[in-house]
Amino acid sequence: MKKDFICDFLRRYSGRLVGIFLLNAVYVLLTIVTFLMIEPFVTLLFRGTLEGLSPVSAFVVERVSRVASLDSLSRSMVVIILVAALLFFLRNLAAYGSQWVMAHVRSDFLYRLRNLLYDKMISLPLGHFTKQSRGDAVTRAVNDAQEVEYTVLTSLQRFLTDPVALLCYLGFLFYIDYQLSLWAVLLMPLSFLLIGFLAHLLKRSSKTYRERLGVLLAHVEETLAGLRVIYGFNAQERAYRKFNRLNREFHRKQEKVYRQSYLANPLSEFLGVSSVMVVLVIGGTLVLSERSGLTAELFITYIALFTQI
Repeated sequence: MKKDFICDFLRRYSGRLVGIFLLNAVYVLLTIVTFLMIEPFVTLLFRGTLEGLSPVSAFVVERVSRVASLDSLSRSMVVIILVAALLFFLRNLAAYGSQWVMAHVRSDFLYRLRNLLYDKMISLPLGHFTKQSRGDAVTRAVNDAQEVEYTVLTSLQRFLTDPVALLCYLGFLFYIDYQLSLWAVLLMPLSFLLIGFLAHLLKRSSKTYRERLGVLLAHVEETLAGLRVIYGFNAQERAYRKFNRLNREFHRKQEKVYRQSYLANPLSEFLGVSSVMVVLVIGGTLVLSERSGLTAELFITYIALFTQI
């Protein structure tokens, strides 16, 4: 059933998924061209000329000069800034286009998933719905469906975006300077391993979190269904104690999940900044030694692109 569901999903949204992939590819390419405008701008700012640019930046400037004149220092600076702004606008437009197409995939996927869950739920035998399973069914139909929509489609969107972005960025970084890029590639596995370990812990905690939520909702549903019995036997205090115990267990697990999820952003930021610092030291050494073709202006472009990884 899972295989059929996945195949039906890919078949139903194949055209939109291809469109998302192409828009993401355009976004990445425009990002690279946008950051390429850094080198001519910095060269023009500190040297007062557009001579001595790297071949790829010189190619971009030559294309720009066919559209607008670069005959003076001030005019060249204005044109470069305007071109960079236009490229940045087109880049964000491609990103929005990708999100716009993905919005339909997300909402339609969740709509069909909820229909599928409800159809499955009403086809189950009555004996399946014990006091425990009723709350679990509510959790699956409401919370878990939303969780699946977020995790599955976010992962799918990253699959359509991250590989092409990583390959394009790394390819261009190796084109700029292969020695510095080799050091940068060696730093990535450590970051990926630490972030992957944190994601594994979060996934394991989230499973227990959802189980506790199902038990809590089952108790609430049981209480509402048996209010007359509770009032008849004056068992409000007992029902409250049981709910308080279940709620406390859920609270502790929820707090653990929150803390692990909050750790993801600082850890990723720290690892990213640490990698950039190492690249700055190595790249700065290469620029100062003049043993590499890496200039200071091109190194700034390199750092800007490296931060996109």
